[in-house]
Amino acid sequence: MPPTRRRVCTVCGSRRFRLIASQLVCYGGHIQRDFRVEAAQDDDGFDSQITTRSRTYYSQSQRDTRRAEKQQRAREKRRKVHGRSNQVFPGSTEHASLPDPEAALLQGPRAMFAMLECYQLVLRKQVESFRKYFHGVCPDAFEVC
Repeated sequence: MPPTRRRVCTVCGSRRFRLIASQLVCYGGHIQRDFRVEAAQDDDGFDSQITTRSRTYYSQSQRDTRRAEKQQRAREKRRKVHGRSNQVFPGSTEHASLPDPEAALLQGPRAMFAMLECYQLVLRKQVESFRKYFHGVCPDAFEVC
């Protein structure tokens, strides 16, 4: 028989529970919704046998969270196996050694970051040339960072 996982409280993470008024309650006081105690009715009239049934209720947010965690684990597993082969900076030796360097262009947030760095460099050069052209007019606070 495979080992069973111990029940964990969804609110506080406690693994210790007690039975109060046919409800399963963790030691933090949280009532577990997915647990029910039922008395088995036999023909002889004895109510001595107790059966438990566990049912899992998932809200939409819990399902979404579990799905997102599963996708994140799959992404991390793919990265461990394949690495970050598609993320190569143009101009690097790795980029030059690729069979098709154009296929490794930056995309998404990394492309946006590189574009902003280019804009910053252009602005810095413009300010520098502006200060050279208007040497005595520019205040000292007007500097390049």
